[in-house]
Amino acid sequence: GARFLDLYAGSGAVGLEALSRGAAQVIWVEGDREVHRTTLANVTALAGEGQQVVCCPVERWLRLAGRGLAAGLVFADPPYSRARETGLAELAAQVARERVVAVGGLLIAELPRQAPTDTWPGWRLLRDRVYGHTRLVIGQLMEHAS
Repeated sequence: GARFLDLYAGSGAVGLEALSRGAAQVIWVEGDREVHRTTLANVTALAGEGQQVVCCPVERWLRLAGRGLAAGLVFADPPYSRARETGLAELAAQVARERVVAVGGLLIAELPRQAPTDTWPGWRLLRDRVYGHTRLVIGQLMEHAS
């Protein structure tokens, strides 16, 4: 059971799935207050009290509470409007720099299919596939950024 981080958690479904498949710990982070209420309600109803469901902008949480977490798996599903413009390079760099993911750990990103193809220094690209309107990118951290 790895530690699993669900960024831009939305309904919380991905983190709940990780928990049901044996994740040792799941942390849900959602920056939108309205959406966070839904995340919290879903997680509480399906996983019980005492789960870590955080309402905080993702980048801020990574810099503060997430620093040094060393998760084995990080799932990120940023709002499509943002991902379409910026890709995921900055988030991948921050996750590595703040040691939010362990060396050898995975960053799994769900993006709109038209998101820019960017490189993630320090990461090895394992998969980049398009499924309909969705693009799924999986990278493995090879080294922490300085």
